[in-house]
Amino acid sequence: MRLAKLQLLGSAIGIFGGISSPVMGTILMAAGWFMPDGSVRQWLLMSGSILLFLTIPLIVIGASCLDWAEKDESRHGHKPMRIEDDDE
Repeated sequence: MRLAKLQLLGSAIGIFGGISSPVMGTILMAAGWFMPDGSVRQWLLMSGSILLFLTIPLIVIGASCLDWAEKDESRHGHKPMRIEDDDE
């Protein structure tokens, strides 16, 4: 039960983080372009860049957690399908 919750949490964080990370990164970088103060501009640009770079790892983590959860579910109640050849 605890493992299933962990898989669900990992997939949710990975997928939703992978979707929202580039959006927030783009917003922060665009806001950094219009800031007159140098230290705030540097912080916004750096934060936006980090969020943009985190997109792919978050999606990979979410997808692997989904695969992990699906792999555990596929063993329960599913039988492999047998295909018969009718060459007669």
